[in-house]
Amino acid sequence: IDAGRAAAAAAAEFAGACGVCPDALDELGGVDDVTVVGGSQLNGTTTVTFRRPLVPSDVAAGLDRAVSLSAAAVVLLAVSDTSDRVLYHDVRCAVRVDVTAGTVSGGRELTEIRTTHAVIMSVAMLLLAPAGVFIGAFARQRLRAYWFRLHIGLLTTAALLVLVGFVFAFHYVGTSSGAHFVSVHAATGLFNVLLVVTTPLLGQAANVRWQPDRKYTPWWPDRVHWLFGYATVLASFANIFLGLHSAGGAEALYYVAFVYIAALVAAHAALKVYYLRNELH
Repeated sequence: IDAGRAAAAAAAEFAGACGVCPDALDELGGVDDVTVVGGSQLNGTTTVTFRRPLVPSDVAAGLDRAVSLSAAAVVLLAVSDTSDRVLYHDVRCAVRVDVTAGTVSGGRELTEIRTTHAVIMSVAMLLLAPAGVFIGAFARQRLRAYWFRLHIGLLTTAALLVLVGFVFAFHYVGTSSGAHFVSVHAATGLFNVLLVVTTPLLGQAANVRWQPDRKYTPWWPDRVHWLFGYATVLASFANIFLGLHSAGGAEALYYVAFVYIAALVAAHAALKVYYLRNELH
């Protein structure tokens, strides 16, 4: 990669703000302490060599961090597939480097943790949760007494999977950067977890308070449960795209997710119109 051209473009884009190496920008008073920069490629392996002080000169100004000899340091690795211009990195991971022992760990393990998190959340919020919502909204008469068992079974399983996926995400961040809930995806994910926990509780409250001879469906807790259910699914849909962006997902994944989610929303809207028209007639 043309390091000089990339650095100039990054400095122009992120001058005076956070971004690519803000500690090395003159406008912020930072100092570039990295020396002996070099690299090579051999048999498909890229090697980058550099030297950096354990305690950089701009640590006191809060623009850099010291490397501890008593604990492993987190190193972020990012690679783009082109050198034409500064682009979003296609491959990213974090590893822990023990300077004293000379060991590196965590790269592949972290990638596996992130992939597991994505798969669990996708199964929960793209398959199980929409199925539970569709059954609760449109299949009561057809399934009769079985609809509630399927509805609560699917959504409870989805909620449990979301909690498991949340644990994987928390472990991933704690093992890599340690900065929890600072990204939009992480903050939205926490909000979604709260919705996932609250919605089944409201549903159980509605079940306990249900009376067979009631004349109408009350707002509390029944209709509130419905609103929380829709909010949970829609928030999860939005967070899926935020997660793809955070992970640097391939463009094809955006299209697949968009088409699938759009199909779910369109099917729900069509069924809703169909049932409303039947009720009016």
